[in-house]
Amino acid sequence: RCDWIAQVVEEGESPHEMIEIMRTTLNPPKFSAAKWTLDYVRMMDTTRTLSDGQRNEAKKTRPSYTMKSILCSVAHAMPSQPTLDPETAKDRFLILDTSSRCYLLKCLQENVKQTSASPKSTFSKRWSKRPFQYSSAINVAVAEMVIEILSTLCSYQANVNPGPWDAKMTLLDPTCGSGTFLALAMEKGFHVEGYDCNPSAVAGTIRNLEYMYSIENVTDYAKVEVRDSSMRVHKQQSGSVSCVVSNLPWGRNSVAYLEENEKILHLVREQIPTGTPCAFITRQSHSAIENPSLLFARTGYEVLGQAHVPQRDFLLPTARKKKVKPTE
Repeated sequence: RCDWIAQVVEEGESPHEMIEIMRTTLNPPKFSAAKWTLDYVRMMDTTRTLSDGQRNEAKKTRPSYTMKSILCSVAHAMPSQPTLDPETAKDRFLILDTSSRCYLLKCLQENVKQTSASPKSTFSKRWSKRPFQYSSAINVAVAEMVIEILSTLCSYQANVNPGPWDAKMTLLDPTCGSGTFLALAMEKGFHVEGYDCNPSAVAGTIRNLEYMYSIENVTDYAKVEVRDSSMRVHKQQSGSVSCVVSNLPWGRNSVAYLEENEKILHLVREQIPTGTPCAFITRQSHSAIENPSLLFARTGYEVLGQAHVPQRDFLLPTARKKKVKPTE
């Protein structure tokens, strides 16, 4: 379940720092919101590894501010006036207070729910029986949220900046694997382009898409080819891609994955216009070489937010071959 999708407006290591930054950077030309509401949410930072003692100590430690005081301080730092009637609010802002940072978020979409009768649930059940299974495939629940976010951002772009965004929406996955992102994007009405350097993965992706939809729909909506996305082929026309998603190589099926990832990100950045929504899945690392933020900065991307998804109860797809009992 995804309760809301939001854009980071401002952030700081503490509420005090964030408010000081707001007072100097949130001027009227940059901040165009009017008739807004403001809420507060406090969460524990799951990206930090804490011992049981540190976790208990963090729970006991009370902040030097209250929810009321931070709401008032942030509201005073906003350059425009709020509304007293939530029904007339044009924008909803949210203060997200974690144990390590504080964020001011602008909600783009709320109540992104998944029910037992929803198409997503039906999709998951059907996708679990796809003909081609891939050991390093993205978790379907994570992929659903990523595509939901990208779909929302593309729709938001179309409403704010009419023009090229009004044309057909196309999602690019330069490392498509077994096609999870492509299938979910087609479910949302996207045209999709998927590439992979593994011919077996490409053939399997096409089989999976045809299994989920039909040969005619795959022909009309999907373009899946064998291509090493870290190698330059040709310069694609800027503006033809609406959004990008990729489960980047993590070093499990690729040896020189760090160099590959940097080349992939460079070439993708050359193909897309500034402001194109992108979502990349990569492994968490605190080293200077593998740090995702530094990798994206080196390749020309602006990181608007990161989410840590712990690998819990991770299971590989079950083999379809029956085990043969040894004969005595």
